[in-house]
Amino acid sequence: MVSDALKKEAQLLAQALFRSGAQLVLAESCTGGMAAAALTQNPGISKNFCGSAVVYQSETKTAWLKTSGKRIKTYSAESLETSRALCSKVLKLTPQATLAGAVTGYLGPLDQKTGVIFVACARRLSARKVIHFEKQIRFQRRRGATERILMQQLASKALLRMVRQMLSDTLRQPRGN
Repeated sequence: MVSDALKKEAQLLAQALFRSGAQLVLAESCTGGMAAAALTQNPGISKNFCGSAVVYQSETKTAWLKTSGKRIKTYSAESLETSRALCSKVLKLTPQATLAGAVTGYLGPLDQKTGVIFVACARRLSARKVIHFEKQIRFQRRRGATERILMQQLASKALLRMVRQMLSDTLRQPRGN
């Protein structure tokens, strides 16, 4: 179930990837792979999209992406620190990738944490230089399965938009910065 708004954001990111030649990899938790599903609807995206690790459980985050179990216990699986670690690890584990995005968050069951997501992006500028950006986003709390899907779509859209923004921002910077 990919909304029109999510399809449009995926299309805009795909166009930016085509123009830049960047290679993207994702790590998705609360979105369940929805961002990758939207992105792969764009013909030719395989030239610029390496893949997505859907790391829904804390144990999977640790096993697949080698994120620190201690970090997850200290900050929780739904935190800026964890999203940044997921982003850094998926970029490191995908040598051809030059750009990474990660999302984690809490979309329910309904309580005060519901609707809070954490998105991180990283861009590899050279073998030794990586720049990072992360952000916490809060959506209005929703009830029910249909609303949960809507929140997953909003979270996926936010991830793709942040990746696109980071890509365009870093392309405008001189290489020495």
